[in-house]
Parts: sequence; C-alpha cells; structure tokens
Amino acid sequence: LPGAIRTLMRPEVLTAAATPIRPPSERLYLAELLLTARRDAEALRWGRRWVAQWREPWRATQLLRRFVTHAPVVTAAALADAVARTHPEIRFYLAGELGKAGDRAIALRLLAGWGAATSATGPNQVAAFVAACHDQNAPGIVWATFASTLARPASDAEIGDFVDAVIAEFGIGAMAPFWPVLPPPVVAGNPLLAARLALAAQDPALARRLLEAVAPAALPAARQ
Repeated sequence: LPGAIRTLMRPEVLTAAATPIRPPSERLYLAELLLTARRDAEALRWGRRWVAQWREPWRATQLLRRFVTHAPVVTAAALADAVARTHPEIRFYLAGELGKAGDRAIALRLLAGWGAATSATGPNQVAAFVAACHDQNAPGIVWATFASTLARPASDAEIGDFVDAVIAEFGIGAMAPFWPVLPPPVVAGNPLLAARLALAAQDPALARRLLEAVAPAALPAARQ
C-alpha cells in the first residue's frame, strides 16, 4: 500500500490538468489508496483541489462515490460540500443519489446546507429544494430553512416562492405554524394564498370574499 501510494504521488497525477488522454482514473485510485491507508485528511485536501481543477460534474461525482465507499462519513460529507459548492446545479441530484444508496446522512447535509450556500433563489430552485427534502422525508430541513429565510432580509417574492413550494409538497396545513409571521405584503399581494389560509382556518365566508377578488386570467399558470 505505501509503495502504491508513492508510485501515484507524482506531479502528473497530483497537479497536472486532466485531459481526455489522461482520464481521472489515477486520481480516483490514489484517493482510494489514501483512504484505505487512513490518510483521510490528505485525501480530502487533494480531492477538494481536484474538484476545483476539473470543473466537470461527472468527474467530481466519480470521486465523491469513492469517498462515500471508502471514507468515514465526516470526510465524505466534507467532499460532498466541496462538490456542491463547485457544482451547485447538481446538489439536489447528489442528495437524491446518496439517499438512494443509503448514505442519508450525507444527503441530508447537502440539503441542509443549501440555504447558506445559495445567494440568489428563484421559484424553480426553491421548488426543487422542497421537493428534494420531501423525497428524503426531511421536512424539518424545509422548516428550518424557511424559518431562516423569514428571519433574514428576504424579498416578498422569495418568501412567496417558499410558501407556494411548501403548500405544493406538504399541503396548506404545513403553513399553519408560519401564518402569524408571514409578512403582510406577502399575503396581501396573493389573494389566492389568503383565501386558502382562510379556508384552512375554517372561515369559508372570508375565503369566498377573497376568491371573488381574484382575476384568474391574471394569475400565473400554476396558480390558475
């Protein structure tokens, strides 16, 4: 094992840019050897460097699979964070694949870290996040992330996106704990949401009045 590691610890493996002629197989094998030798910190240091250098999701995913198989959970989770930071577009895919493979602790860490790692969200990203948490049976991550969103300066549109996504995945009742703290402009600017909240609160008369104020043709397709 030490001799195999020494053989691969060469500049052309460690630091040279990967090319189609030189695939990442040497680095993947070196990572396995380092992890087998319990040199986890060293493997993680090189792994982070390679992920940043490759800039290719499929290579990073191959390396992460080696870490998940051969490394302690804390080390594999640290590399998963690095992959998600470099390739934020595959964060939810990675969480889903890890969850299916039984590595739920790492999958949940990726989902829990999404809010802090994302500077700008949109309705599609928020919906994908909530759906990914639903798939992993992790509603607590949704509630914690939504609570953090409400606690920091967030736009009414961003909060509205969260409300729509939570209702779509978990039902209107899931919003009950958040009703008292929703910013008034979010509710006032969305009479359909206000009507649904009123109906859930057993006030059909108010719900009807609010619905009468809605112009269906002016609503986005999902709300129609």
